[in-house]
Amino acid sequence: MLAGLLLPALVEAKRKVHQTGCLSNLRQVSTALHSWVDDHDGWLPPGEGADRGLYTGQRPAYAEQETYKRNLA
Repeated sequence: MLAGLLLPALVEAKRKVHQTGCLSNLRQVSTALHSWVDDHDGWLPPGEGADRGLYTGQRPAYAEQETYKRNLA
């Protein structure tokens, strides 16, 4: 009977640990991407002039800005 009472609490604790790990990983990826963009003049990976990859290089911009050929929006 005691195990039946503790099992839901253990499942919830395990779910919280998994969620915290996922949020931490997402934060690290975000930091790495921001660092890349800062170091490469505003270009997303693979960078300016790449011949393959994410649309052969992209600059993050809003749809209203038509100054760049390849916008994310």
